[in-house]
Amino acid sequence: MKIKKVRGSNQKLCKLAFNGDMTIYTAEAIHEQFKTHLEKSSNFDLTLKGVEEIDSTGLQLLLAIKRHTETAGGSLTLTMSSAPVLEILELFNVSQRFDMAAV
Repeated sequence: MKIKKVRGSNQKLCKLAFNGDMTIYTAEAIHEQFKTHLEKSSNFDLTLKGVEEIDSTGLQLLLAIKRHTETAGGSLTLTMSSAPVLEILELFNVSQRFDMAAV
């Protein structure tokens, strides 16, 4: 899994693109990459169109990021989610918990 800062990021909004798998096998690496961004911002726009596979651990990571941003007074928007991401959000009936941008 690679997390890349997207053009248009600034101090108020951190835009990140996730590419690869969000699974139990990549969770630790995702956490380590994302941790540095959490220290600098509390408002995130995550582009998830590059997520090829996601399991319940990947979903737990998204929920933890959401909880962290809300606790810090920030926001989280999921932008351009891939079919696997949309499927797991619907499967676990949690899509309503996320702000989903249709860009």
